[in-house]
Amino acid sequence: MRAKIVILLIFSALILSSCQHTLRRYDAHHIGVFDTWVHIVGYAENQAVFNKQAQHVFDKLEELHKLFDIHQAHDDINNLYLINRYAGIMPIPVDPLITELLALSKEAYDITYGTMDITLGHLIALWKHAETMPTPDEIQQALRHANINNIVLENNMVFLSEEGMMLDVGSIAKGFAAALALQSAIDAGLDAVLLSVGGHVVTHNPPPGRTHWNVGIRNPDINTAHDIIGSVQVRNKSVSVSGNSERFLTIDGIDFGHIINPASGAPANTFLQVTVIHEHSWMADALSTALFILPFEDGMALAQKHDAEAMWIFHDKQQQYTNGFLNIFNTFND
Repeated sequence: MRAKIVILLIFSALILSSCQHTLRRYDAHHIGVFDTWVHIVGYAENQAVFNKQAQHVFDKLEELHKLFDIHQAHDDINNLYLINRYAGIMPIPVDPLITELLALSKEAYDITYGTMDITLGHLIALWKHAETMPTPDEIQQALRHANINNIVLENNMVFLSEEGMMLDVGSIAKGFAAALALQSAIDAGLDAVLLSVGGHVVTHNPPPGRTHWNVGIRNPDINTAHDIIGSVQVRNKSVSVSGNSERFLTIDGIDFGHIINPASGAPANTFLQVTVIHEHSWMADALSTALFILPFEDGMALAQKHDAEAMWIFHDKQQQYTNGFLNIFNTFND
């Protein structure tokens, strides 16, 4: 699973007081789960308490990484790798979290007019491993296996009804997993907490004495001295960013991003970056992918329909926003 490509930088007060205890800001990092960098920020009485709470988050992400892994099997787990392996052969009994993820993925497909499609596994793999430009015939052959209706879910059994199908949940799994990991932190006692999984940010309650978290958004223009273009003020919401700052591959001197447009069968390149804020983490993840693919007018309508706030950055560096985004966005001046 590929991480979304923009790291969101997190800002908060260092030390704040509650009525009964002095809560200090602590943070922890983890590398490896979901093939990305994980950063958790929380307020606790001391380092030992925070470390124990943060470990719950890392353990949950490790569990989910194995469940949603499409690249290899893991002992005693029926994961997405096995589901792909037995496509067209037999149903696979799975953990309910896999069923839930796939059900939400099918919902996201409908919501995004088919732009967020987890059945594009063969097409994504084609581009990921390409050494020369894929031909139209190769693209069509890969698309032949893509059909969201061929995912059959029943009683925590998953069956891909066409042999050769391949799921790739990179456009939604991180957002889905981040919310579950955040909940594990809350259950462990962290009240004011922010979690970033490869740049996908989820938040629960702001730091003591504050009304929100400030989440900085990295500049997608690598040819500038300014790393951050601004920050958004959020609480109990998720922030997801899609873009092409991280190269997916280079063919004939041309850099391609990792987000595939199912309509063209090629990497999307309409925008430099799209940021989406939503109450539900999985929805923010799915919508940021869709809005990166769709024409601006269609994306704006989609964001408004589903109560999302969004910002688009075009190749000429111009920016467009939903009205609500402007209300919480602070631009960093030169």
